[in-house]
Amino acid sequence: MTLLPARPGRLSRDGRQVTRFAYRLGVLTGIDVGVRWRAGTTPHRFAKDWQITWSNGPTVERMRDLGRRLADHTGGVNVDRLQWGRVVLPTAFGLALIRNLRAGRGALGDSPTYVDLLASLDEVDYPEHGPARDVQLAERLARLGDNVESNMLRFLEVHGLPGLGEGELPPGANLTMLARLQNDADRLDL
Repeated sequence: MTLLPARPGRLSRDGRQVTRFAYRLGVLTGIDVGVRWRAGTTPHRFAKDWQITWSNGPTVERMRDLGRRLADHTGGVNVDRLQWGRVVLPTAFGLALIRNLRAGRGALGDSPTYVDLLASLDEVDYPEHGPARDVQLAERLARLGDNVESNMLRFLEVHGLPGLGEGELPPGANLTMLARLQNDADRLDL
């Protein structure tokens, strides 16, 4: 499903074309792709352009490439004037942490900080994809960390994968957080 800009009935012809273009990108990639009007300044002029936005899925570079190929067959959209914005969601970040732990490295892997790990995911296509069990654990980790990456990392540093329900709990596990996890698991039938 594609997210449409506010008041689609009032869109200009360009707006309708960009909205259709975003819809087609969403169909090609299998993710929700949104459109919004963005006004801002560049060093040389005042810019008013359309922005294509999405979460997870393909990298910005790959999406631009798909957009160029799609525009060749669509017409009416100047891909070079579009702005492109992708957000990596906390569940994808949690999945990266879990992957690193399963590989026998620390949760951050080779990244010195969680900000660096998050930035490295900007270069990964579909960072939200992984084994079903790991995706489930990443969703649980995101809930436990209130969708805040630093909280998610802190939880794993203290409790490891056992805190998410994988294996034995480490000594000194925070039972308050684990009780919250159990309540979530009971409520969701996990």
